[in-house]
Amino acid sequence: MAVDRLIVFPGMGADGRLFGPQIAAGLPIESPPLVVPQRGDDLPTYAARVRDSLDLTGSYAIGGISLGGMLACEVAQLCQPRCLILIATCRSGRSIPRYYRLAEWVSL
Repeated sequence: MAVDRLIVFPGMGADGRLFGPQIAAGLPIESPPLVVPQRGDDLPTYAARVRDSLDLTGSYAIGGISLGGMLACEVAQLCQPRCLILIATCRSGRSIPRYYRLAEWVSL
């Protein structure tokens, strides 16, 4: 399955430089800058705004690493990528171990 472009999202605390070696090797990777989250955004509404900021013409795949993979899942549901590539991520918050979710709740 050939694609013209691979649009990838890095995880939290990273940016497009994460994919520098792959880009230097000649892979058609794009890591667009993300839009600034707005107050009240949840992942699906944020993903819709990210999708609106992308050029989704031609043949493309969408992917992501870590939190970028979760974003990629949401964006892929809103458009028609040839495929979805997930690296070191989970497909939903339900896949995160319970003790991590408890730690997030306690830290609020």
